[in-house]
Amino acid sequence: MTAMPRSTLEQWAVLRAIVREGGFAAAALALNRSQSSVSYAVARLREALGVDLLTLEGRRAVLTPAGEALLAEATPLIDALEQVERRGRGIAGGEPVRVRLLVDVLFPRARLFDALAAFTARHPGIDIHLVQTVRQWPDEDLLARHEVAVLPAPGDQIGDATIVSVELLAVAAPGHPLAKARAPGRQRLRHVLAEIRGAQFESVRPPNQRVWLKNTVEGAADAVRRGLCFGWLPTDLIHEDLATGALVPLTLGAGSRRAIPLNLWKGSSEAAASQAVAALADLIRNGPAV
Repeated sequence: MTAMPRSTLEQWAVLRAIVREGGFAAAALALNRSQSSVSYAVARLREALGVDLLTLEGRRAVLTPAGEALLAEATPLIDALEQVERRGRGIAGGEPVRVRLLVDVLFPRARLFDALAAFTARHPGIDIHLVQTVRQWPDEDLLARHEVAVLPAPGDQIGDATIVSVELLAVAAPGHPLAKARAPGRQRLRHVLAEIRGAQFESVRPPNQRVWLKNTVEGAADAVRRGLCFGWLPTDLIHEDLATGALVPLTLGAGSRRAIPLNLWKGSSEAAASQAVAALADLIRNGPAV
């Protein structure tokens, strides 16, 4: 036969309140309960355990050594149950159980995680499912499977939905032949280019150009740092490399810099219409308030 606990989390929570407030009367006031119900809960807890949990020092109730040890073990359980109840109240009030977020790898990571940190502080009960992708265009299927998406703008054109234009700079390692060439623009077709692309773009290559395809920004940057190729990399990722000389800009005239606009898209699921998702979208678009 399965044994059932003889004590309840409510009793442990009452004990914690007595210790925090310093006495039975103060705990009863904090819990909005009668003093007799507080005393009864602790008496039942002591009966269930067979050990004294509290002692009086003057008028103040303090834990015995056994009470201190046992309450320390029970406290995480109390906190966990309170979290479950808060999450339940949030769901009952219209909060989604989870938010599915699809973000292009070019979106600045610091800005993304600042937004997620602020969101989870406000909505700790909502799970975040984050997927990062590479140059993926939005379609009905994607937007049905994600509440928020940050993806390239159609045709790389800036519009009302654009939240950032990611600047890419043509760079190479200082020992790369293009870094030493007087006119690298004329010679770059002879050298390998690192391209950040997803699988759907593998068949699209610059004419007459050897290409190494990378599906992560970090992978492309590492290949360029090692002198294996050159490429256009996000300036926010390589600012330290430029400062230390680990990477050098290439003089390609107007083609030295490129801009990739990213748009914010709202999904089509029921959860996408919630206030929590609207708050997350706003944090990604505008950043947390300082």
